[in-house]
Amino acid sequence: MTPRLRPHALLGICFLIASPAIAQQFDPAQVEAGMTVYKPAVANCEPCHGYGGNGALALDEYGGRGTAFGPPLTTSTMTRAEMIDAVSCGFRNDWLTMPQYLQKAWTPERPCGGKVRADMKPEESPLLAGRPLTEAQIEAVVTFVQAFYQGGTMNREKCVRYWGDRSTACNIFAQ
Repeated sequence: MTPRLRPHALLGICFLIASPAIAQQFDPAQVEAGMTVYKPAVANCEPCHGYGGNGALALDEYGGRGTAFGPPLTTSTMTRAEMIDAVSCGFRNDWLTMPQYLQKAWTPERPCGGKVRADMKPEESPLLAGRPLTEAQIEAVVTFVQAFYQGGTMNREKCVRYWGDRSTACNIFAQ
């Protein structure tokens, strides 16, 4: 005779299986520290990725078409390790440059993608950010991006948290 699971037992099993995937928990202090790093006064991520994480657009001089400077963070599927590498090492290609924020990146101490700067052509080498970050700051800004943007959208609550409750920037969201 096979024991029968009762409906409430099945619900509990489903909840236990699903709960880790529902929401990842982030340290609020780490998120706040990362928000500070993200803003223009420190790492200056906002001009390229936007305060809403949707990627910033600039109007070109020929017809007002939008050109993305930075890709959207809201639709990013990068893992935490990939984000840390992107911020630490930066990259450069034909259409986009992400500054290198970790000063010791591309060295034998901290290779990037298995390479050091000597392995690269000068035109492939990312530029060092005007304000390099520490590893702790990089960890914090990645935590902020994952908690605030990745897989989500800007809303009034996040906007007020970003700009403060006295800002009129969040008036575009219904109260």
